[in-house]
Amino acid sequence: MLELPKTQRETLILEFWYGYGDQEIAAYFHVTPRTIYNWRQKAFTAIRKYYERNGDERK
Repeated sequence: MLELPKTQRETLILEFWYGYGDQEIAAYFHVTPRTIYNWRQKAFTAIRKYYERNGDERK
């Protein structure tokens, strides 16, 4: 998570920790809900690629 750009990291935190929806997060950042969707997808892709490269380090 720490390697993600700030906007992507904050988007995930606002959604999963605080329960905000796309509309609320978009208003917070002053962007469109579609931008929030794109940031989330890019964050998930980056996280997935990280674990594909590094494996599950908890093993």
